[in-house]
Amino acid sequence: MISNVILDILVVRDFRHYWTIGFLTSTARWFEIMAFSVLSWELTGDASIAGWMFAFRMISLGITGVIFAMLGHLFSGVIVMVATQLLVGVSCLLPIFISFTFIDYDVLTVLYVISIFSGVLWSVDFSYRRRLLGDTLPSKIVGSGVSLDVLSSHATRLLGMVFGGLILSIGDENLIFLFLAGIYILSTFLYFGKKDPSPFKQGVTGFSTLFKKVIEHAFKNIPVLTVLALTPIFNVFVLPFFTLISLLFLEKFRTNELEAGLFSSLEAIGALVGGVLISIFYPKKKVMTFCTMLFILLISVLFTSLCEIKYLIVIFIFFTGFASSCYSALQSSIIYAFTEPNLRSATLSVLTVSIGTGFLGAVNVAWLGVNLSIDQILMVMSIEGIACGLIFLILVWSRAKYLKKAIL
Repeated sequence: MISNVILDILVVRDFRHYWTIGFLTSTARWFEIMAFSVLSWELTGDASIAGWMFAFRMISLGITGVIFAMLGHLFSGVIVMVATQLLVGVSCLLPIFISFTFIDYDVLTVLYVISIFSGVLWSVDFSYRRRLLGDTLPSKIVGSGVSLDVLSSHATRLLGMVFGGLILSIGDENLIFLFLAGIYILSTFLYFGKKDPSPFKQGVTGFSTLFKKVIEHAFKNIPVLTVLALTPIFNVFVLPFFTLISLLFLEKFRTNELEAGLFSSLEAIGALVGGVLISIFYPKKKVMTFCTMLFILLISVLFTSLCEIKYLIVIFIFFTGFASSCYSALQSSIIYAFTEPNLRSATLSVLTVSIGTGFLGAVNVAWLGVNLSIDQILMVMSIEGIACGLIFLILVWSRAKYLKKAIL
């Protein structure tokens, strides 16, 4: 039955193209996050640089999300995606061209610029490519198609980490930029001949209006409120962890780049396992499972920071990937299931923008990295996340009790 659904999805030519684009660019994204973190650390010996780089990526993601929440209906999704991917691809080619002229340049500045543009691409990928992908399928299998796209994005974390470790071990930074440029530019060819089926609308939708409607609805709907309240906890206190996994092995155990990449990829294997299991054994108590997975993530990060045994850390990293996959799958499904149909798009837009709060976590890492080692950063970050998560849950629980009394 499951295989029949997958075949029904993959037989759609445009879906295959949009899915392939997402698979390739997501692989490049995780390769980039891993490679840029390691490269900046090797150049400076300062983990805070990797934190600031991730902060700029998330700031650009959030700003782009706000802009396209207001203006997105004015543009063709295909044109936006092609233009953004070419922008990132060209930015990756520039340092190669400069190196051929034998002009010295600041590698860190180039990494910052590419990270900013990549954050823009990450944002429009949520807003446009995934919608374009869903538009290619009949309504009865749209959910399965989007789930397949989400699941494959977890697989790219594995490929990105492995490729990152492999190319870093060669020792030529130009190969990093060439690999990225090749993926971003060549994958745009799959957009040729495509059109955005969504009609264009005139006028600008105020983000404040969207935000107000979503929040008013959320305060009357506990599942939605729970997701919106806890999403920043993941973005601030867990998401930066994925940029630090390789650095943890390099700093704590003095591994080489390839070994660090291979160990880091086990997080992605855990994500794949979690994605498959959550699809097969979908929980009835979605909100409770969502909260549980978030705290498993935070506890796994804490144990990773405290452990001194390399292969035990690998196990904790595997469970981090497992829990992150379940968390992300439940996040979107709760919003879709419990949000009024006319507010789903607005709520998902606000949810996408909230991913940009990850810049606060990156700033936190950069600030902590000035005086602390990688494992100490992870310990402080996870304790902060557990404390903030408990506070948010208490506030949501209080709101739930109030609504129950109001109804009675």
